[in-house]
Amino acid sequence: MQSGALRVASCSFPRMGAAAGGLAACLQGGGDRVLHVGCGGGSLTKMVASQGLRVAAVDADVAAAANRGLLCCAYGEGTAPLAAGSLRPAAGMGPFDALLVYTPDAAAGSSGSGSGGDVLTLERCLSSEALAEAASVAAPGGALCISAPSASGMGRGGQQEAEAAVAALLAAQGGWRLEACAVISEGEGTRVELTARAV
Repeated sequence: MQSGALRVASCSFPRMGAAAGGLAACLQGGGDRVLHVGCGGGSLTKMVASQGLRVAAVDADVAAAANRGLLCCAYGEGTAPLAAGSLRPAAGMGPFDALLVYTPDAAAGSSGSGSGGDVLTLERCLSSEALAEAASVAAPGGALCISAPSASGMGRGGQQEAEAAVAALLAAQGGWRLEACAVISEGEGTRVELTARAV
């Protein structure tokens, strides 16, 4: 693992295999503080931490992640993932050079990412409320790394369509610039993986 690089992919975490997604983002300036949003039991969080990065995790129920010895906290009281105030409890552990949001396939088809009960779809992650909440704990120039299914089928029209749609959403909300975007077909649906940079 290169210093200052965050890689969440089967090649980086062979024990996680396909469950680790395929998201890659560089942490500028050698930053190493990562916030994993929707950490669930902490498997992916632990893998990221094993790469020498300083990782904090947040989810509705962090008991399993805490049992793994991870630095974690619950979302703000009464809030859903990436809702206004949801990351406030993690703010004292930041600011973060990268925020990692990964929704496993199983969560997209059932109750949600991690144990929060609310599905972190691409559209939810790119809402104005979610982007503002992410910006509230991101370091200047920090990265927002998302790997999530699209509820609206964004990306079905191909890579260029997805890039244009994501870039337009980020531009409309302000505060983030798209750096990389990839579309992965998943049966009838699509998963979009992206890296945006705080501006």
